[in-house]
Amino acid sequence: MGTDNRYVGEAATVVQVDTFTPVNIVADDVFILTSVGWDGVTEVLSYTAVDTSATTVSAALIALWNSSTSSACTGVTASGSATVILTADTAGVAFSVAGSATQGGGADDQALNRVATTKNEGPSDYSSVGNWSLGIMPISTHDVFIEGAFTILYGFSQSAVELDSFNESGAQIGTNPADGWRPVPLEVRAAVAEIGYHYGPSRVTQKVPV
Repeated sequence: MGTDNRYVGEAATVVQVDTFTPVNIVADDVFILTSVGWDGVTEVLSYTAVDTSATTVSAALIALWNSSTSSACTGVTASGSATVILTADTAGVAFSVAGSATQGGGADDQALNRVATTKNEGPSDYSSVGNWSLGIMPISTHDVFIEGAFTILYGFSQSAVELDSFNESGAQIGTNPADGWRPVPLEVRAAVAEIGYHYGPSRVTQKVPV
């Protein structure tokens, strides 16, 4: 048996901030922000450079972002000068954005680099250490228990971890397809998984080996 690590949902909320910088700009290079919303919507915003100015490229992308009505962009505000700073409007609500660039003219080393990130934190984020009884993210020697009416929506990229066991009852983990959303899964491996079991004086267990 491993060491118990229980989800307690006590992480303080932190506003996510991602900063992107366009570099090695040549006229006709295309700079792209790709945002994937938690409702499954993808929004691609692109700007074709007219000069070599990072301020010009950033200003254009900021304007495109703030004028977008896509659910992949609303809830996040863009700002900045020679960079694009994306800031969540609500602490504890995460977003997912990638930057890229393609060659238009001249050199081919143009890029839209993520240069800084303040990670989302909050009681709905699996990757927030404050949500775990041991004060650390679950590791391979842990038996994970998520028991109770928690709603966990973010921080699901945990495929490098193989738990001793994963045990869940009563929580919502991921988005709910009944809401019309694409389900976003928790990516984690476990030697044994018990999903939807009852705990208390009587217990019915559904055991699902992974």
